[in-house]
Amino acid sequence: MSTVITQARFPDVGMGWTSDYPRLGKPFNLEPTGKHFCLVQTVAVPAIQYIQQGCTGVSVSGNLIAKFLPLKNRGTFLGTDFIRGPAQANEAGIGGRPLSEFTNDQCIYVVDNYLNEREGYMYLMSGAEEAYGADEPWKQAHHLPQSLIIEQRLAERSNQVGGKYWGTYDGHLGQHAPSVSFRNVLSSANNALAFCKDNANFGNGFFSQDRGAFRNGLIKTYFMGGNAQEQFAALVNTFAVHALAMQATGWISQTMAFGWNPFHEQEGYSRWYRHFMANGYHETSDWPIKPFVYSVAEIFLSFLYLAGYYGWEAAALKGWNPDIIIPDEIDENPWLTQKYYGSGNPQRGGYTQTFDPNFTYAYPSAPEGVIDATWVGASWYRMAWDWSGGNWTPIRTRKNVGGSYFNITSTYNIDAWEARTGYSWASATGPRASVFHYDDATEPGDWMEKDFELPNGLGTITRQVTGGVPYLWFVDTNAQ
Repeated sequence: MSTVITQARFPDVGMGWTSDYPRLGKPFNLEPTGKHFCLVQTVAVPAIQYIQQGCTGVSVSGNLIAKFLPLKNRGTFLGTDFIRGPAQANEAGIGGRPLSEFTNDQCIYVVDNYLNEREGYMYLMSGAEEAYGADEPWKQAHHLPQSLIIEQRLAERSNQVGGKYWGTYDGHLGQHAPSVSFRNVLSSANNALAFCKDNANFGNGFFSQDRGAFRNGLIKTYFMGGNAQEQFAALVNTFAVHALAMQATGWISQTMAFGWNPFHEQEGYSRWYRHFMANGYHETSDWPIKPFVYSVAEIFLSFLYLAGYYGWEAAALKGWNPDIIIPDEIDENPWLTQKYYGSGNPQRGGYTQTFDPNFTYAYPSAPEGVIDATWVGASWYRMAWDWSGGNWTPIRTRKNVGGSYFNITSTYNIDAWEARTGYSWASATGPRASVFHYDDATEPGDWMEKDFELPNGLGTITRQVTGGVPYLWFVDTNAQ
């Protein structure tokens, strides 16, 4: 008998300017794992193709009636429209009043008015707590008693049809990189729950107002702050403190990560992108792009710690022919300008919210290939689940040269940060184990040899790793 180790690789899809996995990736199925994977559609294919490729849900614009998808695969992200529309139309006697003046019956009315013709959603969530300008009177602010009534009704109506309401998306831990004080937070489930109840950056009412007792939750995974190492530490701590706090509640609700992958932190439209063509180039500005390998690690941990991942993006379906571009758009703000420079007259197209086989779809105006990281992370989780199950636990890791192990406790994330070993988790069934490792300590391009202690007494493996790259190994300790 011998030990054989196989490493997961990134799939052979484009991973460049366009999101290619919905067309070219290897299909997988997450249903047996019980995890959720819902994306806003961005590629011009029939929505059901996303499901066939591996998504459990497709999120469409809240203004659409998405009965072209089965309820179990249907998702949407609400804005303030479902509150503002009836108010401005003076339905149910609202008379244009702000949400803070709605009666209980009027709160229930706006929910029923929206859902009655839509049947329901498996992935119903709200962004109505974010509202600006003319929309602000109908902002679903968490401190309002009307917000609680609306959320209770959204959850009730969802449960009635076998769907799920996931709450608002603004719950996250935010700026917390590891610290001595945070070690105490992670020392027990009760401490974690007390922290979540009292931390404004973590709460959208899920813990602070006990709304997790009747609805599911979301954890926002961007605007974490800090450098790349601190961002990943904040992400790991966010997931860990949430999972630990849930142990003290007794709730059966689930939580997904809420991500926005073609966006990296809060730098605004601060990057110019040029798509070169035969006789010129198309130029536009957009968000900085989150690193692909970092995103794979983020998505994988969403499945490891939480119930899955929801990937938000503007609902605009795009094509993959680089010779078809969108029309020029000149704005007084130069950061919002997009224009073709060169000779000739390239073919122009556009974007739609739902797939139309007769429409001419334009190439994305800015790179979107990083969206494929969501598919890679999800497919990796399914591969690991097939190999060794879904019972993941932190494992001891050490640097071979001058390194040492530290004991695994609930403060593992702090210990790993301080020891600069990177983060490691494993699942095991029989002689098989899956090991996931992300090193945020070693500089990219610098290689380090590390020992990883497998669970269930399966021994130790030694691997070479570099910083900023996720690793997934499949270990068979009883190979013939």
